[in-house]
Amino acid sequence: MKIWYFDSNRRVYTKPATGFGVAIYAEHWSEYEVVEETSRSWVLSNGLKVPKNEANRPKIFALERWEVERDIWNHDHRHRIVNQIQSTDVVTLMKVAEVIGYKDDTPR
Repeated sequence: MKIWYFDSNRRVYTKPATGFGVAIYAEHWSEYEVVEETSRSWVLSNGLKVPKNEANRPKIFALERWEVERDIWNHDHRHRIVNQIQSTDVVTLMKVAEVIGYKDDTPR
């Protein structure tokens, strides 16, 4: 079994022609094998214990690759989408409100 671990201290940078590199968010995620199992947790090849109970499992662990991909997409695109929505016209903004289920409860 494989489990992915998000290590914020693991940094890999781009190599620009000039200036400084930028940390690559996806590189914070590392894949590890489960080498041991207890009744409450899995032990990874790097020695970390991962709680089996989802409610007790920190978001720094992912059991499926799609969870990692979703987190990377969220990191790379959320701020751009939010910024674009802030400067959109009112008709588009009302469509977005409808899609996300926003309820206008302002008294009139």
